[in-house]
Amino acid sequence: MSRFMHVLTTAFTFSLFCAAILAGDEGKSDLGNYSLFNPAPKESLRPLQSEGFDRVMNPFTVDAGHFQMEANLGELYYTSSRGTFPSGTTYNFRAEQFAWAPTFKVGLLDNLDFEVTPTYFRQSTRQAGTFPGGFPYTIKNDFNNFGRITTAAKVNLWGNNEGTTSFALKPYLSIPTQNGDLLGGVEAAAAFRLPQQMTLKLSSGIEAIENNRHATFCQFANGLTLDKMFGRKTTVFINLNAYITSQKSQDWWGYTGFGAAYNLTKNFQVYAGMRFGLEAGYDYDPYVGITWRY
Repeated sequence: MSRFMHVLTTAFTFSLFCAAILAGDEGKSDLGNYSLFNPAPKESLRPLQSEGFDRVMNPFTVDAGHFQMEANLGELYYTSSRGTFPSGTTYNFRAEQFAWAPTFKVGLLDNLDFEVTPTYFRQSTRQAGTFPGGFPYTIKNDFNNFGRITTAAKVNLWGNNEGTTSFALKPYLSIPTQNGDLLGGVEAAAAFRLPQQMTLKLSSGIEAIENNRHATFCQFANGLTLDKMFGRKTTVFINLNAYITSQKSQDWWGYTGFGAAYNLTKNFQVYAGMRFGLEAGYDYDPYVGITWRY
């Protein structure tokens, strides 16, 4: 069943990817018929939008003919758990993981962009406890690895430049760099412009994922962010993300967090945030990063 789901999801993702490309001609609206080779004028660029600072997909695309990078300068995942195995062995597990996953985007049309996200991580784990009879043990492990490369196309269907609502679709493919299968999914995002310079963003998606044994499962992801601008340069936010998979042995998981972004210029932003786990075994995740547009 997992193999069938993998094939079905990949085919579905590829068809949506093609649909996004073909839909590009329908979304040219108030900015004009700009493209990768006919860039939008710099004075007409939309406000700088980043998905890196609040971890929720937004429905806005990069302006045609321009490039954007969203990169965490540092991100640390910290998880811990403790308990007793059926054999009577106790354990106290702790893991720290440094991750780096910059996203590079290019605007192809007024309402269509393309992105690539490579990933790298370094992890350190430590497990200590006692065997039956009170004999202590300690297991340590350190490793680093290049993870998957994700490619995606986002097509904005309305509200890219103005209006009270915006909506977009983003199909994507996840390509393994070592072991694993080709995976994919599709995500939808909506934004609602509220009074007092506030914006509510909602995202929802379905994707194929792998566990440590390379078995494929279906995952549903949902995100929510409420942000508020102070002046023209500072944005603060709170967010909530929740995930559930078709894997019977895994419960839902999620996190909530907060953070802020500051625009040093029209095309350069710095941000920082903190996420907290909503379930046992996920403690916190601090991060800082930048968004740069050219």
